[in-house]
Amino acid sequence: MKKEKIIRFIYKLSYIIPISFFIFLIIFGIWNFPKSKMQNSKEYAWLIKKEHLKDTIRYACGKRTYGNKFVKQNYRFKGQDYYVHIFDFFKLRDLDINAIQFINNADLDNISSFIERVDDNSHSDPSRIILGFYLDLAPPIKVSFDWKSKIEKSIKKDDYIAYYGKFNKVLLSNKKNSPEILYNFENKVILKSLFLFLKKRNHFFIIIVSSDYNFIMDDALDLFNL
Repeated sequence: MKKEKIIRFIYKLSYIIPISFFIFLIIFGIWNFPKSKMQNSKEYAWLIKKEHLKDTIRYACGKRTYGNKFVKQNYRFKGQDYYVHIFDFFKLRDLDINAIQFINNADLDNISSFIERVDDNSHSDPSRIILGFYLDLAPPIKVSFDWKSKIEKSIKKDDYIAYYGKFNKVLLSNKKNSPEILYNFENKVILKSLFLFLKKRNHFFIIIVSSDYNFIMDDALDLFNL
C-alpha cells in the first residue's frame, strides 16, 4: 500500500511540475514583455533643448516599458536625420556615474548568457538589444566595447560621459560581472553613433544617437540639456 501511494504521488508530480513551470513562464513573460505606447512621448522631452524639440517626431514604437527594469523612448529629428533612443534604468538611479568601469577591446563574440531578443529590427534602430533572462542590472556596472568598435572621441564631465565612433557590440554587465544587456550593431548600416551615459534629476540614462549620415559629436551633444 505504501509503495502504491509513493507511485501515485510521483505520478501526480510528473503532471504538477511541468504545469507549474509553464504557468511561471507565462507570468514571467507577461511581466517582462515589452509594452509599447505611442502616447506620452513628451515624458523625456525635458532632456532635449527647446530649440531642437520642435524638430522631433515619434516613430515606430514611441515608448516601450520593460517590466520594472527600464523604459526606452524613441525620437527622430526631422531636419538632421538623427535617431535618438533614450533608456531610463529604474534600478540604476542611485548609480555613481564615476563608478562606471569602461573596458575597450573586449572579446564579446561568444556571449551565451542571453536568451531573449527584445527589440524590432527596423531601419531606425541603430542596434539589436538582447537582454539577460532576469536583467539584474544593479550598480556598479561595467560597459565593454568589443574589439571591432572604433572609438574616435570621448568626453567625461561631472554628470555625463560620452563616447563617439563606429560601434559593433557594447555590453552592460552588473556588479557580479554577469552580462545583462548587449547592444549589437552588426549588420546595421550606421556610420557613426554616440553613446551618452547621463545622470540627471535622479535618473540614469543611456542615450544612443545615430544617423544614416556622418555627424559631429559636438552637434549631437548640443541636442540635449546637459
